[in-house]
Amino acid sequence: MAEENSKAAPTRYTLSAFIDEHSKLITAIGLFVALTAFSAHIDDFGVKSILPGITLLGALVLTLELFLKVPPVPERQWRLMVFELVLVGILFTVGRYWFGTFKIIWVPAFVLLTLILWLLVYCALLVFIFKKLFLAFVQRSKWKLTQKTLQVIWVSGMCLCVVLAGLGVRWTMRQLAQHQWTAPASVKALFH
Repeated sequence: MAEENSKAAPTRYTLSAFIDEHSKLITAIGLFVALTAFSAHIDDFGVKSILPGITLLGALVLTLELFLKVPPVPERQWRLMVFELVLVGILFTVGRYWFGTFKIIWVPAFVLLTLILWLLVYCALLVFIFKKLFLAFVQRSKWKLTQKTLQVIWVSGMCLCVVLAGLGVRWTMRQLAQHQWTAPASVKALFH
């Protein structure tokens, strides 16, 4: 009879039990969020430009770990669901604070990431075109090339494409660094 009652009324996970069980993780998240907020007041520019991003990333990783430990919806009380939403709200607010306060970090990083992605797409297109032209040339010619020779020609063509694309990215970054409205001082300092 006692077994039937325990199956009929499952115990629900409470907010206090969740906090007691994961208090160290919650404290670590709070520490990383506080470090992110207080790192704006550091005088050293090198530390001030790196520390907030690292601490925000640490807070996000710890929060992901905490979310993975949250029990499924039927097994928890509504207060735990509200706590989960508040935690997400806090992280979005800290993220918005970081993106608003530390533009000098993420804008050049975003530009660099965009350029790297552009470089990869550009190289992939060049290699694709090079491959099609090379295969058409080899098929129409009467040359008998060994597999090793084809590989050497292929690798040298890819290297040429990467070098040309890298020079294009370097030129583009120099052009961006010359404009005040597109490049912060930290990006200009890289090229002058």
